[in-house]
Amino acid sequence: MINRIKYIGFTGLIFISLIALNGCHVMKKSVVGGKTLSEDENIIRKVINTQPEWRFMEIRMSGKAIDDEEKFGFIGTVRLDKDKQIFIILRSTIGIEVARLYANRDSVWMQSKVLGMKEKGDWKYMTTKIGYPLDFNAMQGILTQTLFSSKGDKIADLMENLVVKNEESRLLLTTGNNIIPVESGLKYLIDFSVDPASYIIQYFKIRDIRGQWLADVKYQYNKENQIKKIEVKGLDSESNFSVEMNIVKMEIKDNIEINFTKF
Repeated sequence: MINRIKYIGFTGLIFISLIALNGCHVMKKSVVGGKTLSEDENIIRKVINTQPEWRFMEIRMSGKAIDDEEKFGFIGTVRLDKDKQIFIILRSTIGIEVARLYANRDSVWMQSKVLGMKEKGDWKYMTTKIGYPLDFNAMQGILTQTLFSSKGDKIADLMENLVVKNEESRLLLTTGNNIIPVESGLKYLIDFSVDPASYIIQYFKIRDIRGQWLADVKYQYNKENQIKKIEVKGLDSESNFSVEMNIVKMEIKDNIEINFTKF
């Protein structure tokens, strides 16, 4: 049977994160606005600049979670207050509310009247319940197709935790081989695959701090390079699983309304 906590959390959060592959790490120099930048920083900034500036965002989606032979179809609405809070409502394909999830930088709340479930806790607690390394940076980054690390998503955080590796048909932005996860405080390792022409993130892989593979996250875009689908495939201790999310609409807003009563 599908683990209800894992799938409310997993389909709602759409988290996951990644690690390193082989390649040639370059450290060329370029000058922008009179300031000398490493080639790594130059590329990281180009990836960041593929996304518009936003403060509030609403995402509408439909999709399904598959755990071996079991399937769970859903319709979802996600509201984001950048770097502060995320609110998710999941409904069945006939419109019945299945669950609500609210997250801020410290804690997560999951509630389902249909399943008779209430869960709350900090990110460390929710990681033990869902079974995957998880934090606010990962959830926000995956939902908005932006770079992130377990330390944060600001340029300083990314420069500290990611290095650029060139391959023939892609760029890899990966957790540095010289970083020791336990000593650095990292919760997971990341490997972003970026299109070298558009600097758009195509997919990424996730591993735990021991290097064990957890999941792949793949993005599909339309001709205008707007996100249209997010696919997650992975393996846990119980079974294979996958989650498909079709993005119906992603809209930057002047404000959003979040109606959730913490318990």
